[in-house]
Amino acid sequence: MLKGIELGSSAGPVNWVAFTLSIVVAFASALTAIALFLRFIERTGMLPFVLYRLLLGAFLFAIFW
Repeated sequence: MLKGIELGSSAGPVNWVAFTLSIVVAFASALTAIALFLRFIERTGMLPFVLYRLLLGAFLFAIFW
């Protein structure tokens, strides 16, 4: 939204079709990623994510301790 306001007040020409298309593509890809992630969580549960976070936390703790 901030970029749109900035583009609207700019003196140069703006390709509004490309700008709008990029917003639509970003929105669609975000919805797709969320839907796929929720479907993955429904099938497998939270255990893989919890294990990943525990291993990452232990690794970072070992590095920065």
